[in-house]
Amino acid sequence: MFALIAIALLISNILAAPHVPQDARKVLLREPSPELLSDIEPTFLKEASEEAREEFEKIVNDESLTIGEVRSKMNEWASKQGGDVQRDFEKAQKEFKEMEEAFDKAVSESTLSTAAKNVFQKMKVLSSDENQTEEQQEQNISDYLDSLPEDTRNEVNNFFINLNTDVVENMEKEAQ
Repeated sequence: MFALIAIALLISNILAAPHVPQDARKVLLREPSPELLSDIEPTFLKEASEEAREEFEKIVNDESLTIGEVRSKMNEWASKQGGDVQRDFEKAQKEFKEMEEAFDKAVSESTLSTAAKNVFQKMKVLSSDENQTEEQQEQNISDYLDSLPEDTRNEVNNFFINLNTDVVENMEKEAQ
C-alpha cells in the first residue's frame, strides 16, 4: 500500500510542477509522523530485528543500485531472514503485484481519454526497465510527462489526485 501511495504522490508532484526546471525538480514531501510510519510500515519490517531493518533500509536507499539490483538484494535479504519475515515479505510482493493489476484495471475501465490511457501504458513501460536507477527512472518519467500536451498532463494529474484521495479515505476507514 505504501509503495502505491508513494508512486501516486511522486507522479502527482511531477505533474503538478511542470513549470519547475528539470534540474530543480525534486519531490518535497512533508516528513511523515512516527505514528503514520508505524501504521504503514510493512509487517515484514515490523517483525525484523533492528539490525535487519537497517540492512533493508541500506539496500533501498542505495542510489547507485539499479532497480533490478535493489529487487535482487531485497529478495536475498528476505531469504536470509527466513521465517515470518520472509513469508510476509513474499506476501507484500504479491499484494503489490495485485495493486498494480488493480491500478491497470482502474485505468482501463476509467473514462480517461485514449491519450491519458496511453500515458499510463508508456509510464508502465518506462517503469519496467530494471536496468536503471530509481533516479534515472524518475527522470525518464518526468521527461516523458514534460513532453505531453498540457490538457493530457492535467487529466492524468487529476486521475492521480482522485486516486490519492480514495487511498487516503480507505486507509482512514481501515484504521477505524
